[in-house]
Amino acid sequence: MKPAIWCGVAMVGALGIGMSTDGLRPIVNPKVRVSGLDIHDSAVSGSLLGQFRTSISAYLWVQSDLYLHNGVQMRPLTEAEIKSGHEVMNSANDGHEKLHNDVVTTVIPPKERDFRGIFGDVERATSAWKNMKNHTHNDPSQSLPLFRLMTWLDPSFIDGWTTGAMVIARDHSGLATGKAVDFLKEGLAENPESIDILTSIAYLELTRRKNINAAVSYLEKARGLGWAHRASMPVNEREAFENTYRWLALCYRDLGRRQDVITVCQEGLSLFSDDKVLPRLLDGAMKGEKGPGKASDDAKALRDDEEEEHEH
Repeated sequence: MKPAIWCGVAMVGALGIGMSTDGLRPIVNPKVRVSGLDIHDSAVSGSLLGQFRTSISAYLWVQSDLYLHNGVQMRPLTEAEIKSGHEVMNSANDGHEKLHNDVVTTVIPPKERDFRGIFGDVERATSAWKNMKNHTHNDPSQSLPLFRLMTWLDPSFIDGWTTGAMVIARDHSGLATGKAVDFLKEGLAENPESIDILTSIAYLELTRRKNINAAVSYLEKARGLGWAHRASMPVNEREAFENTYRWLALCYRDLGRRQDVITVCQEGLSLFSDDKVLPRLLDGAMKGEKGPGKASDDAKALRDDEEEEHEH
């Protein structure tokens, strides 16, 4: 951990003069949405300095992931693997929000799925590998310096902001929640059109602070941005956009704004016709049913159900 941090700090120092030049900022730090290691495909890589900063932030992201997973390399499942029923190496339920998408597996395959035979056995024996089904994480708080550094290097790296915020908020205290929201607001200032960051703030406002009006404010902004960019949207942003409609409908239900529930559900279904939550909320609103006043609990349950569905 320490070598990774000091390596990053040393490289950051070399950028001090360039970063202080206002003229470079729009070039190397554009307001674009980036997802995971796909940051290399973003406009931030459009200059030599941008490529350098992007490479370092990607390196820090990999190091933080290795630390969390005890040195075991993980990767997302492909669409083909998901459809074929490939086993998911999900994390254990420890009472905290998930730190990452659990639709993952080990880079080195388990013995039963490895066609290499003895060569696969040798790699598992000589590499950092173990069965990661229901895996646990190292103390995430120890990786916070990496998230802070990677977002300082590349402020357009959305996953650095959202995952870092979940790490900060893991102990569920009011102080931690406040720090997580502040961290996300820093990210929002750098990426004002990020639906993912907006919905992450709304989620904390709704489920932790129980501030339904603040949540509605962020969700409505995400809804407007998503609608404007609905024709072309990265996968992570699209998932956040779908949750925007779900959570907004829950909030309006509890606020007694029946017509708004109907409008939001109908609009959401025009974009996400296979959504399983919006039809239920729409049906309840059409029947005039009043909300149980549990939008906070329902939003958290929906996120948990979504993660469980991905895992299976």
